[in-house]
Amino acid sequence: VAFYKEHGHCQVNNTNLHVREGLKKKSFLIGWVAYQRKQHIHYCEGEPSTLNEEMVALLDDLNFPWKKRPTTHRKGSGFCSKKKARLQKLEEELLEVKNDKILKVKNKELLKAKNEDFLEVKINEDILEDKNEEFLEDKNEEFLEDKNE
Repeated sequence: VAFYKEHGHCQVNNTNLHVREGLKKKSFLIGWVAYQRKQHIHYCEGEPSTLNEEMVALLDDLNFPWKKRPTTHRKGSGFCSKKKARLQKLEEELLEVKNDKILKVKNKELLKAKNEDFLEVKINEDILEDKNEEFLEDKNEEFLEDKNE
């Protein structure tokens, strides 16, 4: 908050921290900002975080740069909702790819089963045809024998 009051922003980095502020203070502040950004990512992903909604709102009010540019944490905008929307879209695409792969496998299995059925029917037809020919030949011979007697 002191940095914000003095500089009017929360863009803490090496270039806008003056040497007169002292190396320890500079290092601490840069580390603290990096830690808050990391905790904000955990918070947005629903993981354990040292930040809570009130702390995020307070830092948002100071235009704290969560990702090297100011964002808000309000519903429907900001880093968290954009990241959640992107993750949801990626999950949907992954599910679509999985469903497509399952469908392809099922189609292959169905085609294989149909081919096996077709081959079985074709074999049965061939057997029946052979038996019919045999039967007809036998009957023809019987007829000829009866006629000759």
